[in-house]
Amino acid sequence: MSEGVEQAETRWDAQPAQQVETLAERVARMERELAALRDTSQMEQNLAAKVMTRIQESVPNGFAGSSDGGSLVPASLFHAMLPAVAARAVSGAPGLSAAWSLLAQWREFRLIFRMYFDPRYRLSRVAQFGGPVILGLMVLNYFTFSFWSVPILAPIFERVILILLALTLYKILSREALRYDEVLKYLSRYGH
Repeated sequence: MSEGVEQAETRWDAQPAQQVETLAERVARMERELAALRDTSQMEQNLAAKVMTRIQESVPNGFAGSSDGGSLVPASLFHAMLPAVAARAVSGAPGLSAAWSLLAQWREFRLIFRMYFDPRYRLSRVAQFGGPVILGLMVLNYFTFSFWSVPILAPIFERVILILLALTLYKILSREALRYDEVLKYLSRYGH
């Protein structure tokens, strides 16, 4: 009887070794598949090919789908209009009036004003120190050139320097306003 028990024990010992080998093979296969998944370029190409074949199968021959998703346009007309649509998308809408840019400027100035009084937003160091330094340089510019007694050159240099300082201040504040707008979009998106 003890011999039969020993044989059963040896069989039992042999069985987990086979299970461990199959488990090791399964883990190795899973690692290979995960490594293949990390390179998503092949998956993306396969997905793009599938989408393109479905699009081409769903549109009748000689027609192209329009941007509204429902109507069909003859392919020749679609391809003839494509360069104009692409140029318009790149250059922006050409028919905008000056009022639109004034509205954009007004929105930007409102953002700049709100940016300074929003306790949730921390200004960058350039905006924190650059703005007051440039304003101080503008005041210093006024006092420097008011005492300089060259009749024609003093007012010209004063205004040129003032314009350069104003442009620099505007550039700093507009970049900071863009940052602030992104922060506002983030806060509205995630509800903070």
